[in-house]
Amino acid sequence: SYGSPFTAAWVSGNQVTLVGGGAMTIKDSAFVVNVNLIEIEDQTGIVVAAGISSFNGCSNLTTLLFPEMLTTGDFCFHSSSSITTYDLAKLATAGENCFVGWTVASLTLAALITGNTGCFDSSTCTTYSMLLATTLENQVFNQCLSATLIDIPLCVNLGIDPTDASVFNNIVGSIITLNVAAVNATNNAGGVHASVAYLIANNTATVNYI
Repeated sequence: SYGSPFTAAWVSGNQVTLVGGGAMTIKDSAFVVNVNLIEIEDQTGIVVAAGISSFNGCSNLTTLLFPEMLTTGDFCFHSSSSITTYDLAKLATAGENCFVGWTVASLTLAALITGNTGCFDSSTCTTYSMLLATTLENQVFNQCLSATLIDIPLCVNLGIDPTDASVFNNIVGSIITLNVAAVNATNNAGGVHASVAYLIANNTATVNYI
């Protein structure tokens, strides 16, 4: 039910190589709070999805390479705070609280379309680039205090609706640039989206409506 099975396994020291398999989904909680997991590399692109909390709390995980992954469940990479190298080039849908606590300097998700509630909550990235994202739900950047650039030029659906002021909640006193879809300049009863207005009111913010 999780895809085509592996056909062999090789073990050398602390390295495990799984051979074969295809169209795989990593099941819910598969590696939850696994402090022994250091690197995971999908070298042949067989993993297409990961479930709820699949890697939640993998605090020593440094390398995460899933070049063909399309979707993640809620809390999938929550608190995987040591990641320095990642490849999520085709990730289109990220579940709630998926990247909470990430510390990479720059988080680029080139194929992301939808980021669910609290997706990047409390992460310490300085730049966020999601050039294809159209929907980023409420509190998605909550307490992202290190952010200097949020690049979401196609995002027409911020938060629950244009009156939702929670998308950038708790970002205060920062110097920050936001690139966002032009509709957000007028979609709140003719005025600025409430979350964008919050960002402007509480920070030195440059907002570019694209």
